[in-house]
Amino acid sequence: MQALLIVLAVILLLLILLSLPVTLDVRLEDSCRLTLRWLFLRFSLYPRPEKERKKAGPEKKEKGKKPAEKKPAVSNPLRQIAEEQGFPAAVEEACRLIQLLASRFRRLLTHVRADPFRLEISVGGEDAAETAIAYGGVCAAVYPALGVLWQLIRFGRFTADISPDFSGGKSRVRLRAAFRLSPLTALCFLVGFILDVIKWKAGQPAPATVKEGVQK
Repeated sequence: MQALLIVLAVILLLLILLSLPVTLDVRLEDSCRLTLRWLFLRFSLYPRPEKERKKAGPEKKEKGKKPAEKKPAVSNPLRQIAEEQGFPAAVEEACRLIQLLASRFRRLLTHVRADPFRLEISVGGEDAAETAIAYGGVCAAVYPALGVLWQLIRFGRFTADISPDFSGGKSRVRLRAAFRLSPLTALCFLVGFILDVIKWKAGQPAPATVKEGVQK
């Protein structure tokens, strides 16, 4: 009897811990930072912390060879697209990715809470006409993506501001968001998804989202 009570107490404790939300902090400005927090634990998802290299001995310098130049790491994954194709193209690519993820994880996102969510986009350029065109393209990409998220995620403090900058400044994006989800909900969703995939493999009908996800 005591053993059964201990097992039940452990299960209850695990359920309580798994019910406590995990928070994903997203900060995007000059660099992109993703931090995962749960209770007193904190993990940096991006950028990954560099491991300290242990020095086995004194480094030997080879004569006649110049040290290789270190290339600067790209802190923002969308910066390269913005430099090659322009700022509106980078924003459009990010919004496409958001809509794709929202369609694949629609049921899970309904249990996510975002508080706060602050998005500020300033579209700048040297030419006023080009700035106006870029501003229209950014609005056409961002607002539909936010509309999809608004239908799924429960938002708390929400701010979204897109403005043109005709003074010749550079385009910039500032995002500060915290997404919360309980591990128990994520675990139930994962188990349900795996069961749907097994049923679909066995020839039984499965949700359309599972079929699309497996085929792709």
